[in-house]
Amino acid sequence: MPESSSHRLSSYLSRYIMQHKDDYYELLIDVTKNENWEPWILYMLEAVRETSLWTLAKINAIRNLVDMTVAQVKGELPKIYSRELVDEIFMQPYCRIENLVQAGVAKHSCHTRTPCGPRSPVPWSTLTCI
Repeated sequence: MPESSSHRLSSYLSRYIMQHKDDYYELLIDVTKNENWEPWILYMLEAVRETSLWTLAKINAIRNLVDMTVAQVKGELPKIYSRELVDEIFMQPYCRIENLVQAGVAKHSCHTRTPCGPRSPVPWSTLTCI
């Protein structure tokens, strides 16, 4: 069953609502008892505004971390750098070799007696970035 838009909105705003829950319940009761909608609507608009600003700050922080990681990998490991590698690390922070191979960022280049396969314990030294 698809999630309703009101459920997605309340999930998105839950951080703000939890931080201001006394106001939330007070205003909700006022709407129920007195049909006093304006303060409730203003409260919800402030929740959207503050949550949007918080989300934008998170997005900017992540973008800055990506840029810093790109610069560090380029500077310290230029032979294996690719933007796709950095993107994969940010999409899946706990990343196994097989995740990189499946993402098309790297391939196995076995020069050992260890069998190469998805479940075999392949050392990082046998990984070639594409």
